[in-house]
Amino acid sequence: MTDKIGRYEIIKTIGQGAMGLVYKAKDPAIDRTVAIKTIREDSNLFAKDAEEVKKRFRREAQVAGRLSHPGIVTIYDVGGEGGLFYIVMEYVEGDTLDKIVDSKHLPDVDKTIDLMLQVCDAIGYAHKNGIIHRDIKPANIMIVDKRYVKVMDFGIARIASSDMTQVGKIMGTPNYMSPEQVMGAKVDNRTDIFSMGVILYELLTGEKAFPGESITTVIYRILHEHPTPPRSLRFQLPSSLDYIVSKAMSKEIEKRYQSMEEFAKDLRNYKSLEQPKELKTAKPEAEAEAEDTLSMSTMGNAPSAEKKAEPKKPESAKPFRQKEISKQSSTGYMIMGALILVILVGAGLFYLKSRPSPVVKEEKKGTQPAAVPEKVEPPKPVEPIAAKYGSIMVRSRPKARIFIDGKPAGTTPNEITNLPVGEHNIMLKHDDFPEWITQVNVEENKAAEVGHSFIKKEVKKAGFGALMINAQPWGVVYLDDKEIGSTPITVPNVLEGLHRVRVVRDGFKELKMDIKVMPGKKNNLSLKLEKK
Repeated sequence: MTDKIGRYEIIKTIGQGAMGLVYKAKDPAIDRTVAIKTIREDSNLFAKDAEEVKKRFRREAQVAGRLSHPGIVTIYDVGGEGGLFYIVMEYVEGDTLDKIVDSKHLPDVDKTIDLMLQVCDAIGYAHKNGIIHRDIKPANIMIVDKRYVKVMDFGIARIASSDMTQVGKIMGTPNYMSPEQVMGAKVDNRTDIFSMGVILYELLTGEKAFPGESITTVIYRILHEHPTPPRSLRFQLPSSLDYIVSKAMSKEIEKRYQSMEEFAKDLRNYKSLEQPKELKTAKPEAEAEAEDTLSMSTMGNAPSAEKKAEPKKPESAKPFRQKEISKQSSTGYMIMGALILVILVGAGLFYLKSRPSPVVKEEKKGTQPAAVPEKVEPPKPVEPIAAKYGSIMVRSRPKARIFIDGKPAGTTPNEITNLPVGEHNIMLKHDDFPEWITQVNVEENKAAEVGHSFIKKEVKKAGFGALMINAQPWGVVYLDDKEIGSTPITVPNVLEGLHRVRVVRDGFKELKMDIKVMPGKKNNLSLKLEKK
C-alpha cells in the first residue's frame, strides 16, 4: 500500500471504484483527516486526451470546491503524481444510501421524505451556483449518524459523464440517469431531478424503477417504459406520492419539476397534496382513442381538439345566420340529405320484399283464443357492492420488516390501513431471527392487532488467535492477499479458521501455504526461502 500521496499520509484504504482507490489519509500541515479519491491515468477516463482531462478536472474541482453547504462533501485539494490523479475531500463516516437500500431496512415514509428534502436542499444549492451533479445515485449519498445527508462527488461527475460518453462507454449501470443523459443530449438541472425521482421510488418501494441485467435493457426502460406506481407495490402509501414520483421521473423534461425547490415543496406537503384536476379526470389512452375514432365517423366537420364542445341550444335560441352560410356548404348539405333519403327508401323496400307473408290460422269451433302473456318487467340492475376495508396494527420486539400478502409494508410498529376485508398473510422479517408468518382476518371498520416477540438465535462468537511468521532470509508477508509487513512479524488478532499466507522476495521462490489459526493460541509459522 502507498504510504503517501502528495503531502498526505495514507492511513488505510476505504473503498475501490471503477477508476481507482479511495483512501483515508491525514493532512500533516493542519492535522486534519481527509478522504482521497484517486483516478489511474490508464483508466478509460483519460483514453482520449489525458492532459486536457486533467486540466478540466482541476477546473471542475476548483468550481465544486467553492460550494459550502452542510449537505455537500467539501473538496479541499486536487493534484497528480506517479500515474495517479487525486482529489482530496472532507472525510465523513456513515453508510451510503445504496447499502441501506440493499439491506432492505427501508426507512419509513416520513424518514424517507426527510432524507430526500435534505438532498433537495444540497442539490438545489449547487444548482443556484451553476453546478449540475449529473451522477446522483444512492452510492453518492452518505447518511451520517443515521439522520444527516452528505452528497458526494461534485465536480467529478461532470468530467466522468462527458468524457466517458466521448469514448463510447457508460461507467457502471445507468439506473439513475435521465433519458436525455443516456441519449447523450444536452442536460440541465432537471436531469438531477429525474435521478432524485428514481431514488425516491427505490426508497418507497425497495425496488429499482428501471431494473435490468444489462445496460441495454436498463437504457431501453428509461427511454420507453413507465415504472409500476409505488402505491401498487406498497398499498399503504398515499396517492400523492405516486403523483410526485411520476412527475419527477417524467420522460418529457418540460413536464418534470422545473427546480429542486418546486420538487421539495410537494415533498414537504405530501400528506395534504392534492393532485391536479386534469390528472384525476384523465381518461385511459385506449378510451381516448375510441372517442377520437367515433368523432371522426360522425357527419359534419369535427370540432377542434382545443375547443370545448358547446351545449346545443334550442332552435328558437339560434341567431339567424343565413347570410354567413356559403352556397358551397348549402349545396353540400342538400346532397347529403338526398343521399340519406335514397338510402332510407331503399332499405324500406328491401325490408318489405324480404318480409314473409302473415299466415292466418282458422280457429276451431269451441276453442278459446290463445292467452296473451302478461308483460314481464325487466329485472332491476343490481347495484355494485361497495368495497369494505379494515386495518391491522402490527408490533414486534425487536423491530422487524412487515410483509402483507408478500408486499413490503414498512417496519414495526405500524398500522396498515385500507386493507380489504378477509384473510391476509402477515410475515415479519429480521436478519437475526427466523422469519415469522401468521394469518389475520380483517373485518370491516375494525383494527386487528398482531404482535410477536422474536427468540434470539444462539450465535457462536468468533474466536481470535495470534499468528507469528518468521522466514529466513526475510520476506514480505501477505495474509489473505493483503500485505501486512516483513518477517519476522506477529499479528495479534487473527480470526480463527483457515488463512492463506504468502511470502515473497526478489530473487527467491515465492512461498504459499494455508494455516489454520486456533482461537486463544499462539500459532507459529517458520519458513525458509529458496533462491530461484
